Formats: sequence, structure tokens, C-alpha cells
Amino acid sequence: MPKPPRATIVILLLILVAAWWLWRDRDRAALALLNAAQDAVRVKALSGLSLYGGDIHIDRISLVTPSGTPAELQRLVLSHPLGFFGATNDSELTIGEAKLELAEQPSDTAPVATPDTGEKSSRTTPDSDRRTRDGESKSAETADSRRLLLSELGDQLVRLPARIEIRQLAWTVGSGNRHGAAAKLSIERIPDTSTIHGTYESIALRAEVTAIPSTEQWQLRGKLNLGDAPASQVLVASAERKSDDRWEMAIATTAQLKWLQREETLLPVKGAEGELLLKARGLLPDNLLALPDYENLWLEVSSQQAMIVLDDSFLPLAINLQTDTPLEMQVASLRPLQLAQLSGQATIQASTTGNGGGPLLSSEMRAQDTDGEPILNATGTLLPQQLLPLLKEKLPAAGALLTSFEKAGGALLFELNATLPSPTQKRDSVGTDTRLIQKGNLTIKPGSIMTFSILPEKPDQSFLKRLGWQRLESEMKVEAPITLSTDGWPRDLSVSAKKLKGRLRDGKKETEVSFHLMNSSCSLAKTTSCSGSISAVSPALSVREPAFEAKGLEFSTSLQLTSGEDRLQAIVSEFEAAVQELSSDTVSASGLQIAAPTIQCQQIFTRTHCEASPELTADSARIAEPDIEIHGSLSLESLKTVIQDGRLDMHTPYRVSGARLRWQEDTVVEFDGLGTLSIEDRRLHGKSELSVGDMQLQAEWSHDLEAEAGSAALKTASVNFSKEKPLSHSVTGLPFDLVAGTLAGTARLSWPTASKDRIQVTLDGIAGVYDKSFATGIDTTLSLRRTDTFWATSSPQPVSVAALDVGMGIADLRFDLSVTEQRDIILSSLSARLLGGEVSSDSLAWNLDSEPRRSLLTASGISLRALEKEMEAENFAASGTLDLQIPLVTGPDGVTVEAGTVEARPPGGRLRYYGAFSPQMLAGNPQLKMLSGALEDYSFRTLGGTLNYPPSGDMRLQLKLVGRSDSVAKDRDLIINLNLENNIPSMLRSLQASRDLSEALQKKLE
Repeated sequence: MPKPPRATIVILLLILVAAWWLWRDRDRAALALLNAAQDAVRVKALSGLSLYGGDIHIDRISLVTPSGTPAELQRLVLSHPLGFFGATNDSELTIGEAKLELAEQPSDTAPVATPDTGEKSSRTTPDSDRRTRDGESKSAETADSRRLLLSELGDQLVRLPARIEIRQLAWTVGSGNRHGAAAKLSIERIPDTSTIHGTYESIALRAEVTAIPSTEQWQLRGKLNLGDAPASQVLVASAERKSDDRWEMAIATTAQLKWLQREETLLPVKGAEGELLLKARGLLPDNLLALPDYENLWLEVSSQQAMIVLDDSFLPLAINLQTDTPLEMQVASLRPLQLAQLSGQATIQASTTGNGGGPLLSSEMRAQDTDGEPILNATGTLLPQQLLPLLKEKLPAAGALLTSFEKAGGALLFELNATLPSPTQKRDSVGTDTRLIQKGNLTIKPGSIMTFSILPEKPDQSFLKRLGWQRLESEMKVEAPITLSTDGWPRDLSVSAKKLKGRLRDGKKETEVSFHLMNSSCSLAKTTSCSGSISAVSPALSVREPAFEAKGLEFSTSLQLTSGEDRLQAIVSEFEAAVQELSSDTVSASGLQIAAPTIQCQQIFTRTHCEASPELTADSARIAEPDIEIHGSLSLESLKTVIQDGRLDMHTPYRVSGARLRWQEDTVVEFDGLGTLSIEDRRLHGKSELSVGDMQLQAEWSHDLEAEAGSAALKTASVNFSKEKPLSHSVTGLPFDLVAGTLAGTARLSWPTASKDRIQVTLDGIAGVYDKSFATGIDTTLSLRRTDTFWATSSPQPVSVAALDVGMGIADLRFDLSVTEQRDIILSSLSARLLGGEVSSDSLAWNLDSEPRRSLLTASGISLRALEKEMEAENFAASGTLDLQIPLVTGPDGVTVEAGTVEARPPGGRLRYYGAFSPQMLAGNPQLKMLSGALEDYSFRTLGGTLNYPPSGDMRLQLKLVGRSDSVAKDRDLIINLNLENNIPSMLRSLQASRDLSEALQKKLE
């Protein structure tokens, strides 16, 4: 036998090696071939491929469906695999176990997993970020581009194995949270026909489906049984082809809802009762996914005492539905949704389940066709008591807002009227096909009441805690309809509330605020616009932080709010707030009113701009320390505020009108003023001009909020005082008055205090009155500088006073005034004319902290005859000249004199004192009678003694006189020792009372 060629041998060897390699890596090769041969699913893993008896065996396959559902198949056997290629497909597929993981909410955009072949692949998904010019999103793969042809579906089913059996089927939903019961599934094609029969069996449920598909007609029948009971649901459907792209469809199903509670349905239903009937007919497109091509659909739904109780973990709700007349709907188009006819009537009731469950909703619903428009109407009652816990538990966004809400109550009576899209209505110009309601109104009826209570979420930080409220209780009553309306939803909405009455109060019912919301409305579209009026009153409102109490509180305003893209505008008009009494630890006020005709604010991107002209008026505002009371009005004229990137800029002119300042109960200042106030970032500055009677005050100041430091410059324009325009014309209640002369002053102040601070006051010819005393011709320029703890003079300041009358006249008073850092007031180089003589002192000191200070006052050349004239006493006459040395002590006891001396100048003088003693005193006392007679005409050569002035004010003189009296012994000396005591304050008051103050002052001014 001839040998084969060497090349043939090599080729055979290569074929054997390739076959050996393919068989060794058959799992990987089969995986690649399966993914290359089809794109319906993606096989992730395959293992245990083998051939046995002509059948294909596979231990395990992991795959992902086009919808993104992962599945795992085990113990697969494909019998008669070559039947796929024959005239009649007689192959059979048996799966020992199948596990599926269904998504909670399947999404068309779910990525498709790739097999473990190293390739990276993903299915094209709709691009939600891609926008058309009209703002509507378009997917990269539209519904029109996806195809599921009913005419080709029959041929595709014929290509399946003649029998498919899954001996154990199990699935989970939502990451394994819910499990379906183990079941058996088989799909079988009747030999020599296109009829397909499918069964699903579990312990308590059996479902059968028979389908007869063809290119011209479809028939489908199905039924579902629970155990041995009659069929719980029966489904009959048919479709007949009318043209290349149209099928006429009819469906009818009757369902006993009890089967929905079976766990193998994977529905979150724990209880169901009643019956539901559904009929449908219409024209279908050949491409079942082309929703815009569905036409003339007719649906009918009816039920008899249908009830579904949802699982608490999903939604703790029980829903009851009963149709009084069947709900019928004729749909002209699905996309856009257009209804040709609508009719029927039903009752819907809903209750919450679980702990504290109860009625939630009761509603009567009616559908009808009016003048070619399908209209849906519903009336009913919604109970907030059950709605609140449902929202808090099942809606995360609402639950976050309602965390502090403890409970709710009341009842909302509502009515719903909705006109659904119909073929006779003009399609929206935007071209959207998602309009579910063409026109609708939801009305909350008068008589509706809603109550709720709020507990502080964080007791140490909450607003209620700062108010001092442990709980907020609220009640709202609808006194006029509240309407939510739309001219096309979802898109434009509007809300209106004519009159809503409510009240807020603390849990102890000690504080209450009543409010009214009137003529309010909102339009919710691309541009949101809201307007309304609100008023509120409260007999008493207490706040704990900061602590204050308001009585007789009233508030009212109107608001307009507009928002759009990156823009927000608010207009507050007719803003008025009033408080009868407002009190805190440091401030109290009565008759407080705040009003603003208009407040306008606009926010564009990060910039907020506001303008307003508010006015503040108070009958009385009082500060406890220092005791200051003020009333009047403050107007901020054209207040402009800008906030941008965390920076605040504000500017406003202001005006003070009819202001009245009361200080320490007696001092009253009436003033008007104007100025400007500005804030630039964190720096405040302003200017002020005040008119206080005839006085004009000017101020300019600034304050740095960051550094907590600032300064102010003050100036008093020169003011002339006169009898017609005294200081009391500007400031009343002062213990003194200025009636002549000129005053001017300047000051520079800073905080924290600084050494550059100065105060300067200039007095020119000032005449002033204090009680019954007065001074004229006061001239000085007093300059003070700030020290660490006090104001002090940098050098002695000259002061001159032309005349000082304290009941006894002092003339030509001059001294140098010093104020020291030790809080001493020192009068140095003092000199004055008194009673024909001169008073002088090198230094007189007084400490403002009542520390003891000693000084020496000298009085020389004091005329007794001048004293006699000042006293104007008819029983007293004297002559002579005295010199006095008066050591003064100032301190906590006031002014005292210790051991002063008195001495008469030679040659002495004369003393005449009539009636020194009463007749009763003289009776039986010869010596006293002799002394009384001597004093009636006594000439002394010498007079000397001591002077003491204790805190009581009773001056004591101990005098020794040597002289003669013609009435007693004119030829010899008579020595008299006198102890005189006189209360100086009483004497001065007596002297003041004996003269006309106005006349005496006028003489000095002339």
C-alpha cells in the first residue's frame, strides 16, 4: 500500500490537535460561540459541557437578559440538538434548576453584563442628558427604533425547542428581600401545529396558558387555579391581522383577587378579596413597542367589593374599590394620550394598617363624557391623622421635613375635577406626549380642618426651645375654597386660597397666635409667581432666648414672590407690625409700630438686592440702666441692601421726627435729626445731624465689626443762649439752666478707649441758674483727654466767673481747673471778691470717689458792714474787717472745716444786736440781762476765735471780743465770749428767698 503524502499526515495531525484543544477548552469555546451566534442574552459563564448519548449536557450557565435580569441555570440537557436544523424542530430542553434575580424597578437603561471573555461591551442606553431645543429629552434609541413584531413573533416561538421544562424554578425580587415559591414550569409545542401550551405549578397555584400564533391571527387562553378551587382568573385574548401594520385585538379577563396574596406572585400583597373584570379591544401596531401607533382602544373595568391589603414593609395600606357602574375608557391615542370617551362610577376607600391604623381616604369617583370631553370627578375626605405617619415612614424626602411633627388631626374635604386629553383638543405647542390631565381642579372645601403638633427635634438648639415652648400646636380652618388647578399636567399648576384661618400655641396653652391668610395664589411654571396677604394677632407672646415678652401683638402684610431661572424677586407691601407692650430685662417699650409701604428684594445668581423705606414709631421705649426713656419715629429713607458672596453692603438716609428723650425721670430732650447709615462689608459708618431746640449737634462715626473697634467725631455748633432762648427751651428737667452767653463743643471718641480721645467745651459769657443760685460771665475753654480709666486735663484750664450768687454775692471768681487721672478735681490759683474782701486758695481739691482731700481757703478783708447789708437784718448792725483761715476737708462727708481761725483787723469795729434774748430768758438772770444790754451798742478793739463746720452744716464760731459798751461800763473794757452756731445751708436758702432771683440775675446781666 502506498504511503500517504507527508503533507496529508501533517494536516491530519493538525486537525487532531485542534479537535483535542477545542474539546479540552470546550467550555470557553462554547461560551464564545454562544455570544457570537446571538445577541438576545449575554452568557457570563458556562461549565460542565459534555456529550452523552447524542445529547448535550451542561452543568451550569450564568447569563443576563436584555432587561438586565441575572439568571443561573443548572443541570441542562438538550436532547436531539440536531433538531434545530431539521424541517421540524423536535429538540427538547430540560433544566434541573433555574434561579432569577428580578430588579425592584426594571429599567431600560440597565447596563448589559459582558461574558468573562475579556471583551467589554454594553448595550446602548437612552441618554437622559441629551436635550432638544424645546427642552424635551430624547433617548438615543427611541421607541420607534425598537422592534417587537407580532407578525414575526410566531416564527420565533416555533424556533424554540419543542419542549422546555424547568423542574425547579425560583426567583427573588429586590436584592433577595422577597422570594418566590419553588415551582415547575413547562412550555410545549403541540406536534405538527403552532400551538404552544405552557404550565406553571407550585404547591398551591397552577397556571395554564395556550397560545396559537400565526402571521395572520393570534389566540391566547389562560387560567389560574388556587389548589382544587375553580379558576381564580381566566384570560381570553385574540388578535387578527387587518393590514401589514395593524392588528385588531380583543381581551377579556375575570380575576378573583385572592390569588394576588400568594407569595409566588412576588407582589407586596398580604391580603386580597373580591373580583375584578377587565375587557379591552382596539387596533394594535405590528410593532408592539410603537406606542404612538396604538389606536381606538376601548377598556372596561368593573369590580365587586375588591380589596387589597399591601404588605406593611412596602406600604401599610388597605384599599377598597367598588364600581357602581363599570369604568369605561375609549383611548384614541396612547402617545400622546387622548381619550375619546370616559364613563363610570366607583367608590374608593383606603385605610392604614399596622399599629395605630385607621381610615385614611374615602372618595366617590365618577367619570363622564361632556360635550366630547372626558371628565373625571371625585369627592371625598382625607384624614391627616393617618397621612402623617405614612409620609414620615415611606417618603424619605417628606419624612426629613416632617421629623419634628408629632401628630396630626382634622379632616380635609376635597373635590377633584379633571378634564383628560381628547382628540378634539389642540395638542400642546411644545409637542409633549406626557400630558395626563388637560385641565383640572383640586379643591379643599370650606369646613376642612387640619391640626398638628411639633416637638423640638433637638431641644437644646430648636427654635421652639428658644421660644420657651415645649410643643407647638397648630390648627388651620379653611373658610373659603383652596384650589389647586392646572391647564395641563404635568406642567403648569396654580394654587389659590381665599381665606385660611389658623392659630399657633404652645403645649401649655399659655401663648397663642392667631393668623389669617387671605387672597393668596401661586402659579407654578417655568416662572413661579405667588401673592397673598397675611395678618396675625397675639394677646401675649413670650420668648426665652433672647428673653422678652410682647403684649397686644398685631402684624399684617401683603407679599408677591416671583422666581425663575437664577432669579428670585419678593415684594412686601403694606407691612405693619404693632406691639402694645414689649419688655425684657433691659428694655421696655409701649405703642411700638413698624411700617413699610414697600419692601423689594431681588436675587440674581448669588447677588441679593433689597430696597425699603421702613418707619419705626414708639410711644415709649425705656432702657433700665441707665434710666432712659425715648419716643418718636425713625424713618429709614430709601434703604438699599446688597448681599453677594457673603459680603453685606447697606446704605440708607434716615430721619428722626418728634423724638423725646427722658433721662432720670426729670431731664427731657426733644429733638429731630437726619443722617446716613452705611455698611460696607463688615464696616459700619454714618453721619448724623440733630436739632435739639436751638442747638445743632453733628456726628460722624465708624465701626469695624471684625476688629470690634470704632470711633466717632462729635461737634456742637456755636449756640447763643438768651432769656428768650434759654437751654431749658431745648432740654427740660435739668437741675440748671443757661440763659445767656455762647456754648460750643467738640469730641472725638473711640472704642476700645484710646489716648487720642478728646472732649473740648468752650463757654463764652455764659450765665446759668442752679436752683436759687446763679452765675454770670462764665468764660473758659475746657479740654479733656482720655486716660486709661478716666478723663483728665492735660494742663490747668483757666476759668473765670464774673458773678456768683448763692444767696451771698461772689464776684470776679477766677481759678485754673485741673482733672487728674486719680479722679481729683482741683481748683488752683483761686481768687474771688466776697463781702468787700478777697477769697483765695492755692489749691482746692475734690475727689470724685469721695477720697479725703485737704485744702486751705483764705478770706481777707471781709467787711462786717457788707455782711450786714447782705443779711438785711433790722436788729443787727456791724462794722469792722475780718481775716479768716479756713482749712477745708472734702470726702465722704462732703465739705467740712476743722479749726479755722477768725481775727478782726485793728482798730476793731462796732457791733449792735437788738433783742438777742427773749424776755423770758432775761427774767431772773442779771448777767444775761447785762450782756444783752451791752450787745445793743458794743465797740470792740479785738475779735478772734475759731471756726468749725461739721457735716451737719451747722457752722460753730467761738469768738472772744474785747471792747466797751456805753450802756454798761463805758470807762472800762468788757470782754465777751460768744459761741455762735448757724446752719449755713438754711441761712443761704433764707437769703436766696429774701431776694427776687429774676431781678437779681437781670441786674447782673445788665
